[in-house]
Amino acid sequence: MTRPWPDAPRMVVTEAMQPEPFSNGVTVDVARTESEALAWTHIIGEAFAPDFSVDQARIEFSPPSSLLNRPDALYLLGRLDGHPVSAGALLISNGVAGLSWVGTIPEARRNGVASALVRYATHLGFAKGAHACFLFSEEGAASTYERVGYEPMESAGIHHWLKKPPV
Repeated sequence: MTRPWPDAPRMVVTEAMQPEPFSNGVTVDVARTESEALAWTHIIGEAFAPDFSVDQARIEFSPPSSLLNRPDALYLLGRLDGHPVSAGALLISNGVAGLSWVGTIPEARRNGVASALVRYATHLGFAKGAHACFLFSEEGAASTYERVGYEPMESAGIHHWLKKPPV
């Protein structure tokens, strides 16, 4: 099995965590309406520019309603003072949760929204039966995940998870 991003830090948390109380105008919740799903795609496009665009996100995650009411996935929005500024996806399967597409629009970074979103998403993953939650991080974002309790998979002793598929 080939890793999707060979140099990306692989991070994991293996114990449930409680979300911290939100503060400083930060809130996080699951996208439940089509307008929230559309906001999710817009944030992903802005957060991952220039490598990904709003137009690409709208194509990739079309129609927006496809993000809603999935039994295996939750799409989360982080808000700052009521405005959606951060997004992430949580996929859950066979007792493992995978966190992906975590991003914050540039003008809202460094306000704790992504950290709150990661902590809340991880809490939801464990609440829905996961025994571990993992992610691939961009090199510069690994410290954000470490601050909320993630550690490199190699340090956790589970690096073999991605080296060969389970039998």
